[in-house]
Amino acid sequence: MEERFSLFRPFAEAPFFGFCGIVARSGCEYRVTIAAEMDMYPKYMPWVYIAPAIAGATADGKLCLDVGWSSDSTFVDVLGVVVLYIEGVCGAA
Repeated sequence: MEERFSLFRPFAEAPFFGFCGIVARSGCEYRVTIAAEMDMYPKYMPWVYIAPAIAGATADGKLCLDVGWSSDSTFVDVLGVVVLYIEGVCGAA
């Protein structure tokens, strides 16, 4: 994660862990949190929260994306899809 997305920092607050940071594209800046339950990762895809809320996110900022998750997928894979989604939304604005 540090190599591709150096502005993201790890966190751990039982029962969750993940990464949080800023994604800035095309004049838009979003605070992104990617979190997973410690006992469920990597079986299940981490959750993505984004603030301010973006088109396609719920009122609390939860963003559901199709990442094609498998047990060898990573947080980097999820964040890569988030960045592409943000670029699409900002480009459409």
